[in-house]
Amino acid sequence: MVGIPLPVLTCLADISTALSRLAGKEPMLTRSKIRELTHADWSASNNRISEDINWFPGISLEHALRNGLF
Repeated sequence: MVGIPLPVLTCLADISTALSRLAGKEPMLTRSKIRELTHADWSASNNRISEDINWFPGISLEHALRNGLF
C-alpha cells in the first residue's frame, strides 16, 4: 500500500472544496477532514457499541483492508 503525500491530499481537498462550491453541495474532502484523518492519535473502536447492542461486524477491518474491500 502506498500513502498519498500530505501536499497532494491538501491539493485534492482544495479542488474538492472548489468544485463543491460550484455545484452548490457539501465537499466530500476538506482540509479539516485531512487534518482529522492524519492526526497522530486518530483511532476508533466499535467495541463499546458492539457490546451494548450485541452487534459485531461480519468482516474485520484488517480483512477488509488487506483484501481491498473498500
